[in-house]
Amino acid sequence: MTDKGGRPFAGFLFLSRMTGSVRLHSPTYEEVCQEGSATLQGIAVVALASLSTGIGVHVGFGLLPMFVLSLIISWCLPLFTIFIVGTVFLAPQRPEVGMVNFVRTLGFAQAPFVLVAFGIFFPTASFAQSVFLMIMTGWVFSAMCVAVRQTLGYTSWLKSALVVGVGFIPWILLDVLIVVAN
Repeated sequence: MTDKGGRPFAGFLFLSRMTGSVRLHSPTYEEVCQEGSATLQGIAVVALASLSTGIGVHVGFGLLPMFVLSLIISWCLPLFTIFIVGTVFLAPQRPEVGMVNFVRTLGFAQAPFVLVAFGIFFPTASFAQSVFLMIMTGWVFSAMCVAVRQTLGYTSWLKSALVVGVGFIPWILLDVLIVVAN
């Protein structure tokens, strides 16, 4: 199930890329950034992560489709913010990078949120569920930092964390509003 490089699910490219993303594996993000066919896969990861989040926070099946759609739409906020901050205000090492590269890499950076479905085992609005969601959010923040670093060719982790932080804060606030509204 692994290749000679130790890559899990080597025969299943989508799963291999998702596990590489969850593991914060820089070469996976580099591959996704360069591979044009990974765009729909990146969007699929966002959809899967949104569905898993809805399940994990006990949205209920009646509201789940609208919740998933609202999370997918809210994901566009950091996508655009990170793209603008990373390409306009903080000079990238790769000036040829376009929005589609960010759709792919930041899409795969959402892969840890697929694990939020396990939040179904925590009582709704409990301390344990809150801690679990904070850990998952921190994991996604780290994945996004790796994605931005690989996409823009930054050599500094601090620079990529700054770019992600600028896009991350309004996104989290919007997602909290979505969760509270449901």
